[in-house]
Amino acid sequence: GFHIMSTSSYLGSTFALGVGGNFDNDGAFTHTGTITFNGTAAQTFNPGSTTIGSDIAVTNIADFVTVVDNHLNIGANTLTIGANSTFDAGGKNITLSSTFTNNGTFRQTGAETISLTQDTDSGIWEYYGNGSAVASTFTIKDFGATDYYHLSILDESSTNSDTFQLGSAFKMVGHLTVIDGAFSGSNQTMDIDGNLEI
Repeated sequence: GFHIMSTSSYLGSTFALGVGGNFDNDGAFTHTGTITFNGTAAQTFNPGSTTIGSDIAVTNIADFVTVVDNHLNIGANTLTIGANSTFDAGGKNITLSSTFTNNGTFRQTGAETISLTQDTDSGIWEYYGNGSAVASTFTIKDFGATDYYHLSILDESSTNSDTFQLGSAFKMVGHLTVIDGAFSGSNQTMDIDGNLEI
């Protein structure tokens, strides 16, 4: 893995950085190249407590890459999820103002603040709840005129059923799949170009 200790600094310039294990930034990280998560098992990503200047690419097809410990803010940089790869916000806020490309799966509990321009021509966006012992209700994020390509609801709690509800008019290009958990339209207008599978 890649670990920056609290008393250390990493100056990576524009060089590409491939990470096959966990990424743990407890110090100072200066980098304007691309970080590629290319492991063959589950990986965690602690970006540190400040904005980082790296493009992020996820190519791990074996397991999830999950944000931990700190929110992720990459500013005017890109986040790319490769085919058959999964990026998990892990309950942490995600912020970027450049291009978001989702050719795989983006996962979130539903409680995070997600600030990005949605990729509406590919990829799966999955809500999975917080896994707590008490049933919770989450509002499905409104991304604008078109909200999602494919959307999946997969509540992972074994003891209750979280509810995922609309808070505004809803438009998606692909399929809406409710695998587990409850989906509520909340009397909002829904436009689903693909299939509805419950």
